[in-house]
Amino acid sequence: MISILLFVSLAAHIVTFAILFRLMQQLQSIKHEDNSGLNRQLAAYLEAIREENRYLEAALNNELNQGGDGFKSKTSQEPKAASDVHQANAEAPKTGHMDAEPQMSLEARVLHLYAEGWTADAIARKLNCGKTEAELIIKLQNNAHNNA
Repeated sequence: MISILLFVSLAAHIVTFAILFRLMQQLQSIKHEDNSGLNRQLAAYLEAIREENRYLEAALNNELNQGGDGFKSKTSQEPKAASDVHQANAEAPKTGHMDAEPQMSLEARVLHLYAEGWTADAIARKLNCGKTEAELIIKLQNNAHNNA
C-alpha cells in the first residue's frame, strides 16, 4: 500500500516538474518574441524619423539656396555684452517663488492630448514636433501599459 502511494507521489512530482519546465520554456520564448517585436517597431520608427529628417534637411537646403530669410542662424546674432547681462540680472526682481507655471515634458503633453482623443498627426501639429515622434511616444506608452 505504501509503495503504491510512493509511486503515485513520484509520478505526480515528475509530471509537475515536466509541466513547470514546459511553462518556463514558453515564457522565455514569449519574452524573446516581445523583445524582437519591439526592436522591429523601434527600427521602423527610427527609419521614419530619418526619412522626416531627410525631408526637413532638403526643405531647409532648398529654402537657404533660394535666399530666403525665413531662417536665421544663431551665429549671425551678436552675443550680449557681459555688462548687459549683468545689468539685466541686477534689474530682475528677486522673489522667493517662480512666477511661471512648470512646463510638462513633450512626452507628457503628447500623452495628455492623446488621452483627450487627439490623433498623432494633430498632436504633432499642435506641439510642433514630428508626427513619427508623437506616434512613437504613444506606441511605447501603449506597449508599456499592455506589458504591465
